[in-house]
Amino acid sequence: MKVYWQVLEFQKGVLQNLFWNNFGCDSCKGGSSSVCLNGTDCAVPTSKCKANGGGANCKIGIQVAFSGTDKNC
Repeated sequence: MKVYWQVLEFQKGVLQNLFWNNFGCDSCKGGSSSVCLNGTDCAVPTSKCKANGGGANCKIGIQVAFSGTDKNC
């Protein structure tokens, strides 16, 4: 399963930024199913996913974290 992280940054309770993790193509090395896109992201063709008869686990998980200040500070 591929896990992505998103950090939501707040200042005084107002959303300022959304950040996604970026591990570049290093995170797809060693997997014969994955390919590097634009030198920044890994991808698996849907034809190689288990749901389509392939061997790759194409499930995705997303974890969210919050950063910043509370609106009452």
